[in-house]
Amino acid sequence: MMKHSFCKISVLFTLLVLLGCSRNEIKVYDNEISLINEAKADVEMITPEDFKAILESHTKYYLIDCREEIEYDSSSIPGAINIPKGLLEFQIGNKVPERRTDIYIYCSDGQRSVIAASILPQLKFPNVKVISDGFNLWKQKYPELVETEHPGAAPKSNSPPVSSGGCGG
Repeated sequence: MMKHSFCKISVLFTLLVLLGCSRNEIKVYDNEISLINEAKADVEMITPEDFKAILESHTKYYLIDCREEIEYDSSSIPGAINIPKGLLEFQIGNKVPERRTDIYIYCSDGQRSVIAASILPQLKFPNVKVISDGFNLWKQKYPELVETEHPGAAPKSNSPPVSSGGCGG
């Protein structure tokens, strides 16, 4: 009797698992361009000119530079917060505490930022816009609005650390 009940429960559990998993469709893309094109359909794009007007209006927003740290360290749009695309899901909550505030995001050419922006609504950030064509176009159009020093960033040095003089040092 117990064995029969266990079999029924096992079959029921298996059906629930299979039905639950079947709802999550897995998308397969032919290449990265297909992925980017689909993501573009789901995100709002703004031109560099539109973002320049927002920058000059002094309204409240967050500006995310989703390039790698080494790219960001060389130059960025003034006021940008660096969160590399690969770390976005892990750092966005700490660096952007106000989820309903507008977020503008960019990378070098607009591809990484499109993918990053498509993820943010799933993390409860509803107001996300991508600066089209990224930082490369921004630098060409507005070289006077490119920041090359980031306040608070520690200077990088290739020098070995100074010994404390203590044991093992």
